[in-house]
Amino acid sequence: MITITPLSVPWASSQPFASTSTSSEPGFSLIPNGTSNSAASTERPKALAYLLDIDNVRILIGCGAPENFSFQRKDADNEGDEEAAKRGAHVTEERAQGEDEMQSDLPERLRGESLARRACTENFDTLLADLAPTIDLVLLCHSTLSHLGLYSYAWAQLGLKCPAFATLPVSSMGRLTVLEAVAGWYSELGSPTEKIGRDECTTSEHARIRRCLTSPSSIEESFDHIRTVRYLQPTSLDGKLAGITLTAYSAGHSLGGTLWKLRSPVVGTVMICLDWNHMRERHLDGTALIGAGGTNAGAMEAVRRADVLLADCERAMIVNPRRKDKDAALLDLVHNTIRSGHNVLMPVDASARLLELLVLLDAHWAYAYPNVKFPLCLISQNGKEVLERARALMEWTTKTWAAKPNEETDSGNKKKGKDSMSQPLEFKYLRVFSSLEAMDTAIPASVAKVILSVPLSLTHGPSRALLARFEKNVEDIVILTQRGEPGSLGRWLYDRWEWGQEEGAKWGRSAVGKEIRLQQDQTCEIKLCERALLTGTELTEYLEAEQAAKDREAAQKALRARTKRRLEADEEEAQESDSDVDSDASSVDGQGDIDGLGMGAGATGEAPSDGYGEPGGSRKRRRTALSSERDVRMGLGLQDGRAGGYAKEADEGAEGGTSGLSYDIYLRGSSARATNFFGANPVAAAAGAGGRKGEKYGVGVRYRLFPVVERKRRVDAYGETIDISRWLERGREMEELAGDPNSANGPAGAATARGERYEDPAIKAKRLEAEKKAKEEAERPPAKIVGRTISFQPTCRFAFVEMSGLADGRALKTLLPQLLPRRLVLVGGDEASKMDAVKSFSAIEGMTKEIFAPSLGQFISIGELTTAYTLNLGEGLMTKLKFSKFEDYEVANVLEAKLRFGMESNVPSLELLSYEADGDKESEMNTNDESTGATSGSIQTLLKRPTKAVSSTLFIGDLHLASLRALLSTPPFRTSSEFAGQGSLICGIGAWQLGLKSSASGTASSSADGGENPEPSVSVRKESKGNVLVEGNVGVGFYRVRDAVYKSFARVDT
Repeated sequence: MITITPLSVPWASSQPFASTSTSSEPGFSLIPNGTSNSAASTERPKALAYLLDIDNVRILIGCGAPENFSFQRKDADNEGDEEAAKRGAHVTEERAQGEDEMQSDLPERLRGESLARRACTENFDTLLADLAPTIDLVLLCHSTLSHLGLYSYAWAQLGLKCPAFATLPVSSMGRLTVLEAVAGWYSELGSPTEKIGRDECTTSEHARIRRCLTSPSSIEESFDHIRTVRYLQPTSLDGKLAGITLTAYSAGHSLGGTLWKLRSPVVGTVMICLDWNHMRERHLDGTALIGAGGTNAGAMEAVRRADVLLADCERAMIVNPRRKDKDAALLDLVHNTIRSGHNVLMPVDASARLLELLVLLDAHWAYAYPNVKFPLCLISQNGKEVLERARALMEWTTKTWAAKPNEETDSGNKKKGKDSMSQPLEFKYLRVFSSLEAMDTAIPASVAKVILSVPLSLTHGPSRALLARFEKNVEDIVILTQRGEPGSLGRWLYDRWEWGQEEGAKWGRSAVGKEIRLQQDQTCEIKLCERALLTGTELTEYLEAEQAAKDREAAQKALRARTKRRLEADEEEAQESDSDVDSDASSVDGQGDIDGLGMGAGATGEAPSDGYGEPGGSRKRRRTALSSERDVRMGLGLQDGRAGGYAKEADEGAEGGTSGLSYDIYLRGSSARATNFFGANPVAAAAGAGGRKGEKYGVGVRYRLFPVVERKRRVDAYGETIDISRWLERGREMEELAGDPNSANGPAGAATARGERYEDPAIKAKRLEAEKKAKEEAERPPAKIVGRTISFQPTCRFAFVEMSGLADGRALKTLLPQLLPRRLVLVGGDEASKMDAVKSFSAIEGMTKEIFAPSLGQFISIGELTTAYTLNLGEGLMTKLKFSKFEDYEVANVLEAKLRFGMESNVPSLELLSYEADGDKESEMNTNDESTGATSGSIQTLLKRPTKAVSSTLFIGDLHLASLRALLSTPPFRTSSEFAGQGSLICGIGAWQLGLKSSASGTASSSADGGENPEPSVSVRKESKGNVLVEGNVGVGFYRVRDAVYKSFARVDT
């Protein structure tokens, strides 16, 4: 069974869908009822997350977050969500059988209708906190915040520790995107680890808005946890996910963008297509859905005929303008503005669509301004690293770029190529700045320039601050490349631009609009957060608090050092205790005595050095008479003239000031001996030590329980000491033989010879950069965050040129029917888009009628609960079975077999029943019957032999005439074929002559011109579901076509 539940989508429906059954199986088709429009849906910031249940496996598709990392909604939205939740969650009238059994181990709140209601009424981060422990797999499609912005927070704070899969560019670029966004918010709100003040306005807003932000170290660790895959690389999962095969295909739109294909032996194939682009761009090829070459050339056949196709229909009613028109409009605006000496601002995202814009602008700079220095600037904290990663991921770009560096290397250094871009993504005319202040320092304000700044929706950061600068500059222009998130400043500007366009020039009408100026009454209030230096009383209080914190840290450090010294003293005294016991034993044997306060010779004997000796050896220290005398007094309890008393050390404070016997745990070696009831020393008591002779309670040993110090051994488990120097010498020899640059002949060896420590240049550069940032952070003067609200009434110009790189409604309605899915699930759009898409697909003949369009607060269940078992096929069964290939599987029919459970494995084995042995036994009995002749015995054996019916053949699969025609053109068939009417294919040498002239029955005969033995034509028709008719005269051509038809199916003898 497959269950799909939207958890976070950009549109929340406020009207229910009616379930209308149009297939033989009720409850599996959804068509919107009545007329609806976009006003019936509430738009939210785009943060995508869908829960896919495949029997007992739960897969989270996407883990997105808004640009402000806040999922709190307005009261109006919550009221609409409550109304949507009241209407019920299931979009089908009849639930599939076995749903309760499938998820019976999950709480009611985490499955089915209850989960769908919660998705409609609760914030996604709150819901995910409860849902994360039950998720088994996470799939990430793109490197944008809308697809993976919440993943790091969920991994670090919500317990989303399950395996996650993405392509290498999505993981690498997604990491930088999240780091950029989090760093931007921390620069305005203050990092949790940063001691920074806030004014009253900023403090109240910070407490009121809860943002899902995590530390940079958690972001790095979470993305290191992601498993990367390549395109067209089937990945077999293990553990609870065993049996599922995962394959990634190119989606376009972003570097490494992915379409996921899930293959399960239980439910079949699930294809996930979110945010794809069919058009080839400058740095990316089109999606694999069209098989238009590039990285996934010819992959369209692999994604066809999916059992379930999950597709995004948000842009079903959008018609994109031509790319040529968009590029020309954008470059004209840029060219005319900077030529007149004014500035251009373009808010952009951190990585996904940034590269396409940079490639376009850098190519324009190389062509139009090779000698004129108009700065092209990018303001992004991680901008340089984004470009470096993109150059390292060149193989994921368009196929022409992947081979371009090699071609240039082969061609040599030509003069005409020196002024042009030597490598893709080099960006010779681009200047990257980490902050707005860095750009102001490097470039004067009077110089005309083009500025690309993050973030995209102008919610915070340098793009918002730059917009405030552009407010009074009449001739400056702000170019929006995407609409921005609902409720953001970028969306507010886009809405004003759309209101100023003519009806045919609005967005989605296949035209590029014109620039506008805001009217005087079109104003809004925006808040800017800045850092202000502390002065006066605030600075004094801050310095005092900082000094107090340093003092506390120094005290804690001293305490830790003192504890460490005590533990080290315990380790040294541990062996000394053993020597004391040996001394006591030797005194009894006559080798030494303890008379009063005297000492035996064993107490002052020499001991080996502090190193560890061989097992069984002892380690003793050379002690002075004074220390030995003190230890004896402590052991006998005679200090201060009191026998058996607990006294303090005479030299307390010499090593930390510890008491000899007053601690609950053992801290000093001298406290090993004490007078106690348990463990009394009968030898010492008999000798009169510590009291009168024959005293019942004598001197005992206090046994230490902790801390336990484990002894390290210099030998391995086999008792052999490893010679490290020998292995180091061998390693240097191998490096020299291999020509390693780090060998003795390379930089590393030269540095070692000079007595210096060698460090890789790349690692050294990163380390120096980190040290530089840490130094700048330490030298930054104390400051606080101050928020100020301004009335924003810009007089500059505004324009909108969409560069989102997503497919429009025409591509959606053209490509999806070509994939021939068995079931189609449309998600992500408003009600108007869903209704338009469903009507378009329903009107296509041959398109599936099982179309679903769930909204937020609804879920769908497809199929029935299927149980899968794992069996081992026995050797006898394997030799008898005849396998036939069907898609990615091999199928065979098992008539009669039995299960056998072995002791060596928990997996049962399927063995073939042995009828031959039973038949041999019966023949042997008839042969040994003396009353029956040989002839009669043979007759009886023949009569008793069971009659065997002729087996029939079961054909598995579905015949597609287009696929059959492609198969006929390949060896060994080599047969021409042409379509003739609906559902008919004419095959044979004369097919090109027949073409459209074939008879109504679809059969005809003709000869090819010049052919000596022309083959008759053969027609193939699909009459009804499950019936394929092959007609023609018997001959070589007929059998050739029949074999091709047979090869299109999996054949199983029943």
